[in-house]
Amino acid sequence: MTTTRTLTSLRIYWDSQNPNNEGWAYSVGYEDDHEDTGPWDMRDDATADDVRSAVIELAWQHDMRIESHDVHVDMHTDGGFGTWIGD
Repeated sequence: MTTTRTLTSLRIYWDSQNPNNEGWAYSVGYEDDHEDTGPWDMRDDATADDVRSAVIELAWQHDMRIESHDVHVDMHTDGGFGTWIGD
């Protein structure tokens, strides 16, 4: 039996918690408060468009289709991030 989870958030962000391993990372949040995280392969000097595209790609990997206008990007806070928050 397969358990279906409802996605509540997708996030690509600059992870600087470990100064020896800074880089882009992802976070996927689910309705049951479970969260998947890990590194995201993207160049260090990514642009806002790169981050927006990465969030859309992360959605596709989870069988979701979102549009660029569904993604909020902020490149000035905490090294940069892009998010999608579900309804």
